[in-house]
Amino acid sequence: MCKSKKEHRPDISVIIITRNTPFMILKRCIHCVRSQTLENIEIILLDANEKGNSYQQAISSEGELLRDITYVYYPEEGEMVHGKNLALEKATGNYITIISAQDMMTETRLETILRAFKDNSRQLVYYTSMTFQVDNTLENNYYTLPTGSFRYLAQAVIHRSVFSMAGNFDENMLCLCDEELWTRINFINPPGCLMDEEAAISICQDSYKNHTPLNAAIAYRQILIKFPKYFNRHKAHRRILYQKIAENYKESHVILRYLQFRWKTIFSK
Repeated sequence: MCKSKKEHRPDISVIIITRNTPFMILKRCIHCVRSQTLENIEIILLDANEKGNSYQQAISSEGELLRDITYVYYPEEGEMVHGKNLALEKATGNYITIISAQDMMTETRLETILRAFKDNSRQLVYYTSMTFQVDNTLENNYYTLPTGSFRYLAQAVIHRSVFSMAGNFDENMLCLCDEELWTRINFINPPGCLMDEEAAISICQDSYKNHTPLNAAIAYRQILIKFPKYFNRHKAHRRILYQKIAENYKESHVILRYLQFRWKTIFSK
C-alpha cells in the first residue's frame, strides 16, 4: 500500500493520466498501483477531463479515491503534453513512470524493476515487455499478444535525473511527444530492456490514439530533423522511422510522400 506520510523520497512516482476514462476503469488502475508489492510509491493522478463533465465530477466526488494521491488537474485533449509536464514537476520519486488510466500491471512490476536498477546502478532507464489488452472493459482480457518490443512510454521507468538531462515533453511537437522524448532519452542514456514476466505491463492501445496518420507522419519527420547526429549513428533506428513515416503517409493517401519514404526505407544505409 502507498504510505500517506513518507519520511524519505518515494522509490517510484507513478503518474496516471485520465481523460474520458470510465470511473470503474480508473479505479481498477489506481487499485493495481496501490496493490504493488513495492510499498514506497507516490501516485500522481493527472485529470485531463473537461471541467464539470461526468468523468471529472466522478473523480472530485470520490474522496476515498484520492487518498494518498497527488491530484493534478489540467483539462487538455490530445496527448496531454502540458499536463504531463505539470505532473512531472510534482513528482518526487527517485524513478518515474507514466501510464494511462486504462493500463494494468502485475503486482510485482515496480518491485521487480527497482531490483533491476539496484543490481545495475549505472542503468538509468528500463523498459519492459508488454501485452495488449483487447479493449478497455473490466473483463478478463488483459494478457494477450505478448511482445517485448518498445512502443509505449508506459513500458518505461526512468530515473528522475534523466529528465534533468533530457528535459521534459516538447510542447512544440505536433504530436508524438512520447516518441520525441524517448529519442532524447536514447541519445543520453540507452535504456535497458527487462523481459521478466513479473515486470510486464498491459497496454490499452485505444488510450494512445491521439493523432491522425498525417500528423504522425509530419511529427516523425520533426523527430528526424531534431536529432540528425543520433540517427546518423543509429541507422537502423532511422530506417524504422522512415518506415513509420511511409506507413502513415500511405494511410493518409499521400502517395508521393509514401513512395519517397518507402524508397528511403528500402535503400537507406
